[in-house]
Amino acid sequence: MCQNSSLEIVSQSKHGYIGLCKGCNRFNLVFENLFLLMQEEEVVSLSRMLEDHFGVYWLNNPIGKGKQITMNTPIPNFFMAFNVDEFEEFKTMVIEANLIIEAREILRDAIKNPRK
Repeated sequence: MCQNSSLEIVSQSKHGYIGLCKGCNRFNLVFENLFLLMQEEEVVSLSRMLEDHFGVYWLNNPIGKGKQITMNTPIPNFFMAFNVDEFEEFKTMVIEANLIIEAREILRDAIKNPRK
């Protein structure tokens, strides 16, 4: 995390944002009290997990403040918890960021290999 570098916001919602740090080229994912510093491939993987609902569990009995959806993380015994609206907002933000990553990859390839 570079504290003096500019941040390009690639996705934003009411409760957070995802921005690309121009200094370290990593993504800052901020949502409510979560702050994740991620490589590009980690954002892509998280997007796939969210789209497939892999590691996402719906609870019959909500936990703290009505959170009824939990999501696994790579950290043992650490889950993210959301209510339905928060989960959809978080999911949309991550998927939008992934679309920006994919679009930039297409542009990079087009610049490297221009058509004649």
